[in-house]
Amino acid sequence: MAKRSKSKALRWSDLRELPRGQFLITLALLLFIGAFVVLLSPIGLLMVIGEKLRFRAFRRREAGNVYFVCTSRRNWHDFIRNNVVPILPDHYRVVWRMRRRGGSPALPWAEFERSLSHNLPKPYLVVITSRGLVHRSLNAVLAEMKPHQERSEHVRATCREAIGRIEQDLRSNPITPARA
Repeated sequence: MAKRSKSKALRWSDLRELPRGQFLITLALLLFIGAFVVLLSPIGLLMVIGEKLRFRAFRRREAGNVYFVCTSRRNWHDFIRNNVVPILPDHYRVVWRMRRRGGSPALPWAEFERSLSHNLPKPYLVVITSRGLVHRSLNAVLAEMKPHQERSEHVRATCREAIGRIEQDLRSNPITPARA
């Protein structure tokens, strides 16, 4: 005699053995779930396409701009406010990231920000190109100057040079964009 498999897979013959009322209820439930999935698939697809179109419009609108993303944590606030923000060129946008649990990122590239929130030390630069976003952390470069919280022309000049060098490097060698 052949052994019966102990799999719990739902088969049509198992459904036919149910009493008529249970069979109709199970069949209606399966049809409802199938219709629900079929109707929601295009909605999900439209949402993904819409997000990609919004991101493409953002890239075109903001191409050439640079975002300086920073945090007020770990004593960065005074240093950045006194020595970095005053020396940033006009095409830079400063974004202060506050720690908010459960809050969605307030940046146009929300998925990019969520994926980098734990991996990329702040502060960092994001250069917007027509192909995508290119980024680099400034943490290691600025950390050695961070103890100088007060305004200092020497520190500002050093920051200006370091940030300008990194921006130029990002623009001249755009390795594959982080998000296209």
